[in-house]
Amino acid sequence: MSDETGETVENDTPNGSGADDVPQWVRDKLNKANEEAAKYRVRAKEATEKAREEATQQFSAEVAKLSDEKAALSAELGQKSLELAKVRTAIDKGVPGEHIMRFAGLLQGEDEEALKAYADEIWPMFRFDPPPDDPIDPSQGQGAAPDSGDTFFVSFAFDD
Repeated sequence: MSDETGETVENDTPNGSGADDVPQWVRDKLNKANEEAAKYRVRAKEATEKAREEATQQFSAEVAKLSDEKAALSAELGQKSLELAKVRTAIDKGVPGEHIMRFAGLLQGEDEEALKAYADEIWPMFRFDPPPDDPIDPSQGQGAAPDSGDTFFVSFAFDD
């Protein structure tokens, strides 16, 4: 803006004087204050780094523990999902209820398609037909009532 008005910009110090006019005691205090501020900045930086390091050490063990727990839970979830797929495959195959868990335990594979293929492969080895009814004795229920021991005893006991 000095170009527009034709004026020159004056120095901000009073009476146009420079930094040379500042008394020595002011410079000493200013240097001392700057050194003290620098010392506090260094302390703050060291304290921050120390706190960060302590927090990292404190939580790194916890993070590792939680990561291990997560991995264990993921593995268990995968195992349970595979067991469920085996049971579903056995049910889809038509295995009777009392044999489902045993049949599912025999299945091998990592996904449903492999389990179904293996179930189709081993299915002919199993026969889950219901047991036949008790055989019928054709001689039973025909003719006169069978003699029991009581009728035989009565016929001899009261024989005249």
